[in-house]
Amino acid sequence: MPDPVSEVDPQTVDDLRVVEQGCQILGAAGARIEFWEGFTLLKIGREAFQSEVERLTAMRKKGGEVKVVSSMTDRLKDVKTQLLPLAKQLREFLAKSPAGILDGMKQDLALVFLMGSAKARASVAKWVADPAASAADSTLKLKILSRLVDSYRKALLDARRDNVAPAEKDTTVRAMQRSTVNLKPEFIEDLRRVESCKKLMGGMTPPPAWDLYCLLIAQPDETRRTIEELEHLKVNGKPGEFAGTLYRMRGMLKQVRAQHEPMAVPLRTYFLKLFPSYGSQTDDLAFSFLVSSSQGRYRAKQWLEDPELCKGEATASMNGLRTRALAYLDATKHFPAKAAAH
Repeated sequence: MPDPVSEVDPQTVDDLRVVEQGCQILGAAGARIEFWEGFTLLKIGREAFQSEVERLTAMRKKGGEVKVVSSMTDRLKDVKTQLLPLAKQLREFLAKSPAGILDGMKQDLALVFLMGSAKARASVAKWVADPAASAADSTLKLKILSRLVDSYRKALLDARRDNVAPAEKDTTVRAMQRSTVNLKPEFIEDLRRVESCKKLMGGMTPPPAWDLYCLLIAQPDETRRTIEELEHLKVNGKPGEFAGTLYRMRGMLKQVRAQHEPMAVPLRTYFLKLFPSYGSQTDDLAFSFLVSSSQGRYRAKQWLEDPELCKGEATASMNGLRTRALAYLDATKHFPAKAAAH
């Protein structure tokens, strides 16, 4: 369930728009799908969901036979098997709740949030198992959720009224797909600078790793200048100048860690379960691609909220980013400086 006091998340609204459109297309193709089920399908297999909706849309425009691919119907069946019994109990519970979550759209959105994380489902299971004993907890949380749902319903209706299409995926998120990696020569050069910087910062605790890559992605110009300054001062600097610039770089890295470490710690634990050998230089760079993107962080948050259900999506997405990272790191070794191909 989203943080009740947070503002409406535009990326969640985008997902709701994708799901709304997708459920209409899948339903027209014969799939019996509820809104929360569509949101779950998107979360656990984003590329598969969107690709199937696009395929079905194209088929309808051509007048061809419209039938949902078996892999999607199988995945929907799995979702129903695992979660539908609890969702049915939840609908009955909401119908009796004093929180006022009664109309269809509001209930649909409430189910998205209440069925959308392992923690929320655990709370729901307690509510429906013993309504009397959990009344205080459920009443408070549902009143808060009701206000949140009202905000998302308004945002979704506004987007529908204004015919606002979901936002385009950014470059980093598109790179989660397994495809040919298009390398940027300037980033290859930047990675060479980073390797040089790591040697200059040898012995530093903690040693620079994903945080240095994140710094490069977020502040490329300042990072390049600081690395160049370190390289110059190491050879030509006066006493104390190199140490002063190194101190400044430490501060920059500390800020990056403070920004991302709340997510980095549980993500690392999660990735160690998905990838037993996780922790290489390639993984550091892949991780930086993920957390340096707002959409990447959004996806990672979904994985952490529902780690077991999302492990397939998380594994596939991170493998895509690892492929991209490995291609870049290989390029730093095998392509001459300023001669790497796109």
